[in-house]
Amino acid sequence: MNTPQTLLACLLAGMLLLSGCFGILEDGDEDDGQPSTTGEGGSGGNGGDGDGDGGGESADSDGDGVDDAADDCPGTTLAASVDANGCSDAQLDSDADGVANSDDACPNTPAATTVDSQGCPEDPPADPPPAPDATHFVNGSCPLAGDGSAHTCAESAGGTGAFNDLPTALLALTPGDLLQIAPGRYVGRFVISTIDGHVDGEPDARITVRGETGVELVGDNITRVTLQVKTSFWTFEDLRIVNDGEGGAEDTAGQVKVRGPVEGVILRGLDVDGQMRSLQGIGIACIEEEGCPSNTLLENLTVYDQWLQEDDDAHCVYLDSILTPGHRVEQTTIRNLTAFGCDGDGVQIHQDKEGNKSAPNGTLIEDSHFYRAYAPGREENAIDVKAGTNVTIRNNRIHGFVPTPTSPPGSALVIHMGGGDTLVEGNEFWDSSCAIRVAHGSGADTPRNVTIRNNVIRDSTMSDSGHGVGIFIDNTHDIKVLHNTIVRCAGACIEVTGSVTGVVLANNIIIGGDYELNISTQLAGNSSLIQIHHNLLRDSSGGRGKVNGNAFTDVSCSDCVDGDPLFNDSTADDFHLGVGSAAIDAGTDLGVSMDADGCSRNSPPDIGAFEWVTDCQA
Repeated sequence: MNTPQTLLACLLAGMLLLSGCFGILEDGDEDDGQPSTTGEGGSGGNGGDGDGDGGGESADSDGDGVDDAADDCPGTTLAASVDANGCSDAQLDSDADGVANSDDACPNTPAATTVDSQGCPEDPPADPPPAPDATHFVNGSCPLAGDGSAHTCAESAGGTGAFNDLPTALLALTPGDLLQIAPGRYVGRFVISTIDGHVDGEPDARITVRGETGVELVGDNITRVTLQVKTSFWTFEDLRIVNDGEGGAEDTAGQVKVRGPVEGVILRGLDVDGQMRSLQGIGIACIEEEGCPSNTLLENLTVYDQWLQEDDDAHCVYLDSILTPGHRVEQTTIRNLTAFGCDGDGVQIHQDKEGNKSAPNGTLIEDSHFYRAYAPGREENAIDVKAGTNVTIRNNRIHGFVPTPTSPPGSALVIHMGGGDTLVEGNEFWDSSCAIRVAHGSGADTPRNVTIRNNVIRDSTMSDSGHGVGIFIDNTHDIKVLHNTIVRCAGACIEVTGSVTGVVLANNIIIGGDYELNISTQLAGNSSLIQIHHNLLRDSSGGRGKVNGNAFTDVSCSDCVDGDPLFNDSTADDFHLGVGSAAIDAGTDLGVSMDADGCSRNSPPDIGAFEWVTDCQA
């Protein structure tokens, strides 16, 4: 059939036959009207296109004029304008702000910009004022002194803006005020007292002085502490405090002192650096004939490097005693203190050796960390209770204390002289020459009424001339050692000697000492002076524990056991009891209702610091 003639006929027939014309045009093999199955020069079968060029016909599924194979945006809306890649503005987000080009009123927004629904940058929120609860501000870098009402610098002297002098700012404070100190170095001696024009806060309207990272108070008089507080209900927090700055050579009087008959002072979040030439970090100090501080809180503090050039006592925290009758330091709480590098003690509760002064009452030391930071020889004790009443030492971590020339026993905790009415519970001691020492010492009085319970004592050492003792008791009265876990002692785990009365050693796990109990011959077997019962005693090889070098008997340790405590993981220092422990239900009720974790004890209780419980009822 002649192809041109056929084409003319189709045109005259109209659009109804147009598809047939295309079919005829496609049929180029002049046979029976069926399409060719092989293109010239092409492959056979379905691979041919029938026009002899070897290429396949391409599809355009969304009808946008761009073949599917080259279309980056399939599914374009019908009749939408597209670019060379088949994409409409509704399908593109050129600036990657999450708003399509078709809706973006602000194209080319910078990367990571927060935008609104139209793709335009949101107005940034106004900067919140620093310390929104502050009533006064001081910034030592401001060139002009403002009225203290704003954190920005004043544009004119006395105008709206921060004080630029810390002493001036301190004098402006009244009950309920909060002074925010801007970062910087503030040099001087800062004495807060009513004599100098400051006022007391009130119990429900404290005066607060708050710093932040980069705020440092630097003393400029080495014979006086940097900050002395002689007013009630003031809080100082988030400050670094030193004396004499870096690079000085002479010893200083220390950094902080709360002094005289003041009440309710809080020191919180302080970094107190003695710079290895300081007499004292923080002192709670009395004034004779006037009185002593009461209800003082020391919380979240780091006090360190209190050290004198000559070997002498330099304490991280010192609680004073007083000769004036009717006065004493009352109700001091020390919580979450980190103390190290103290040439004397981490905390000392003081009394004179003659016993003439009144020692502090109601001291709580808890949740703190004490350790020796430097080579042996200077750091004496973590806590030294020379005297005092109603002292509680609980939930602290204490380690690394060994003999020094001024403290030969090398005790982590020492209770001596007039020390007494003391509870020691829930602490962990390790790597010290003697974890706990309760002894007469060099004072005029004798310790009495001390309870030591629910503590873990491990790895007492003989290194650096140490004694390897867990608990040492000598010349004391009414000492109760209950529900402790004492393991891996290089010497005796518990040693009792000298003149004692009312000593009770019961419900303790004692394992792996040179010998587990060392009781002086004049005391052994004398139940009117010392009672030893319901302990688990076991030597380091798993054999029966020893009292004075001999395997215990019911005479030397009544109702005691030598079975395996089955600790959860003693190599990882986890001394909780495992299922089947010989310590479970092997104790006797001594009125200790909670274990070291705060879990309720059963009846009969387990031996050791931890009760085996499936559900801790703290």
